[in-house]
Amino acid sequence: MKNQSYWKTHYVLETDADEIERNLRQANFVSDGRRFVLPYFAKDKHAPNILISEGSGGHSYVFAELAYQMHLRGYNVFIMPKHGGYTVNQLLARHVDALKYISNDFNEHIGIFSEGLGGYVVFYLALAQGAMKSIVCQNSPAIMTGKEYQQALVTES
Repeated sequence: MKNQSYWKTHYVLETDADEIERNLRQANFVSDGRRFVLPYFAKDKHAPNILISEGSGGHSYVFAELAYQMHLRGYNVFIMPKHGGYTVNQLLARHVDALKYISNDFNEHIGIFSEGLGGYVVFYLALAQGAMKSIVCQNSPAIMTGKEYQQALVTES
């Protein structure tokens, strides 16, 4: 992000942006040989975790206020790095690696909130038995002719 404070004046509507920033932490994880920054709000190591996966055009900090509000309600909340410019397979691998980081450093109780491209990736991650316990996919496309999608419609889990 070129202007590091842009998110504070454009994406924070109801919460004090400085309060959000004071509580925001950053972790690093490696995926496909690259290091990625994972912004997060930590409650404690035993609290349930939420991973937010944004759409193709959104920067992590677009979801800073939402993440902080969920954190205030008792969750560790992590926000995926920007998705644009990567293939779906690269994003699937990156989500797997982010989930491993969260499981190893916090715990395995992880739900994912996703939208747009993030929801598309998370849906297929769920079909592949990803390491999350639940998913929410908002405004997310699906390729309804895909074999995995069609099988999910007719198979009980």
